[in-house]
Amino acid sequence: MFPGMSTRLKQDIQRRYFNDILKGDEKRTKKIRISVEAPVQRAHSVFLGGAVLAGLMENRDDFWVTKVDYEECGIEKILSHLQL
Repeated sequence: MFPGMSTRLKQDIQRRYFNDILKGDEKRTKKIRISVEAPVQRAHSVFLGGAVLAGLMENRDDFWVTKVDYEECGIEKILSHLQL
């Protein structure tokens, strides 16, 4: 996340919620509780998410495409595997 991004995102969500959902009703704004998390190691979040997914799916053979299958069929094997 870029510096200040979490603050800008929170402000934008609050503004849009106020305008689009509450329709400008200021009495209801005190109930708004919005929190945008910006973890310190967010640069590694994608890798960590992939590691968690791999750990969850390690015993599901239907989730994985082998190197041999990929070399034999290429991207078509992956696309058919994903059923897109």
